[in-house]
Amino acid sequence: MPPDTTKIPGWFSPLETDAIMRAAWTIGRTGTLIEIGTGAGRSTAMLAERLPSWVIHTIDSYPAGYAETVPDPNDPALITDPRKYAEKNLANYGNVVRHISDAPTAVARWDIYKLVDILFVDGRHETAQVMIDINSWFGFLHDRSVVFLHDAQNGNPYYEVVMLGAVNSKLFTSTQKWRQPPSLAIPRAGTAERWRERPRNP
Repeated sequence: MPPDTTKIPGWFSPLETDAIMRAAWTIGRTGTLIEIGTGAGRSTAMLAERLPSWVIHTIDSYPAGYAETVPDPNDPALITDPRKYAEKNLANYGNVVRHISDAPTAVARWDIYKLVDILFVDGRHETAQVMIDINSWFGFLHDRSVVFLHDAQNGNPYYEVVMLGAVNSKLFTSTQKWRQPPSLAIPRAGTAERWRERPRNP
């Protein structure tokens, strides 16, 4: 039986799930979503539950010394491995595919003919890493794709480094021509304005 997703440790909210879900509905009943940054599986489980006909590919390399250790909600004194937590939390979702790797490695194994409808970037919050995460998957986006950045809303401590990574990525700098460019969207948890959309510069 799937877990209560709101009890999985993490920083992803139901409002943010709604934002991505609404974007998915504008694309189609089925689709492919790439999530960079699985962590303990909170956002992955929420998205898989709300988008059961979509395939959610979630990517995390869980590097040595991974800082995001997660307290067990049943025993606050117990610190657990997020990778094992994700394995447990996502085991019952048939529409989730886990990739234990970094973004470039996952791309190298990807079907070159399979496009990505939604790219959700919530990996390491460093400018260079955000650029790598977006650029790795950029070639698989189409003109109706949406790229979501987590922790990039104004006032968030990671706002500047995450947004700088996006602005310097191919999403903004590519000369590739689109009928309609992919959009950059920022989920806004806990506000009436749940997400805002910024088209990429042509």
